[in-house]
Amino acid sequence: MSQTLLNRILMLLAFAGIFVAGVLSLGHVLNASVPCGVNSHGCETVAMHPTSKWFGVPVAFVGLAGYAFFAVLALLRILRPDNGPRLGGLGLAASGVGTLVSLWLSYVALTEIKATCPWCLSSAAIMSLTFVVYAIAMQRYARGADEVPAESKFDRYAFLALLIVALGGVGVEAGGMRDKAGKTGLSSAALEKLDLSLIAPQTAPEDGKTSLHVAGNADAPVTIVEFADIFCPHCRDHYAETKDLAVKSDGKVRLVYRHFPLFNTEGHELSLPAAIIAEWCGRQGKFWDYMDVVMQAETEQVKSDEGLLKVVEMIGLDRTEARKIAGQAEGAAFDLVYRDIELGNLAGIQSTPTYLVFAPGQKPEAATPLTLKEIVDRKVAALKNGS
Repeated sequence: MSQTLLNRILMLLAFAGIFVAGVLSLGHVLNASVPCGVNSHGCETVAMHPTSKWFGVPVAFVGLAGYAFFAVLALLRILRPDNGPRLGGLGLAASGVGTLVSLWLSYVALTEIKATCPWCLSSAAIMSLTFVVYAIAMQRYARGADEVPAESKFDRYAFLALLIVALGGVGVEAGGMRDKAGKTGLSSAALEKLDLSLIAPQTAPEDGKTSLHVAGNADAPVTIVEFADIFCPHCRDHYAETKDLAVKSDGKVRLVYRHFPLFNTEGHELSLPAAIIAEWCGRQGKFWDYMDVVMQAETEQVKSDEGLLKVVEMIGLDRTEARKIAGQAEGAAFDLVYRDIELGNLAGIQSTPTYLVFAPGQKPEAATPLTLKEIVDRKVAALKNGS
């Protein structure tokens, strides 16, 4: 196998890696779920784990930079064929490190996280193959065979073509992810049938049969009803900004939080007990204290029974009592969570977070994190203008 052919394979692998790492990077940039095949929550589960970020930087960004580096190396081997051995050695070392890291991340995903991310596994395979091809190339250099890849206009055009295809593919995926991130699946006709006094009454019912947790001015004209899962990555990512949207609205917006735990979904097994504990804390006046800590902590710090109980203890409540409450499929706290789930089903909620936005004299609208602020600002402006 000639150096020219080996370099073409390396180009193909580099741009395949750019596509894969680019899509994963977009998931972080857009705060959207990447398409994950049959196991639709595996990628989301892996993305929640601390190993998905290094010093706050998503590993996907590092991977994208790495594959871009390999693409540049392949281009330099075309433009500067005399430097082939030196560039090949650099590629071998970099791909060796990349392969070790990729295999380790795959091992953690399969054994510790117990989730499968097809995109991550694809990246690991691409990196491993890159290492193997560089090893073959360096072996040929060592034997004096095909010492330099032949310079060819075809390879230059192939590089540009692969660049266009890879970036175009990322662009197509970006459009799909953005489009999906902006849709809730709720029709306007279904929304108009919703009763705000049931979904988010102005005051909490005295019978205690439904929870009402409000951030911002309780009498605000614009109401955001958020249906969320405590262990939904996007709920966690947007928790603070959503709450601030109400708290910092000068009394124009209130946020009503509703539980919609996806406890039958991989990675969300603790969502129900976490929600039950939240309601138990709420009955003692510490709902937002609990939620502020749980939602803004590193996921792995709270994604266990012990982690949740530490939060309870941190806010000054009895962890022993919380442990009892969390495991009960009955009682006041459980009933409140179940009532929220019923309200979510009544509203037709399909994913989290989903926001329902209400304003006097205006049609209710459903929003996602991508569209929430624009919808709220529009409703506030319409009230201000008297329309």
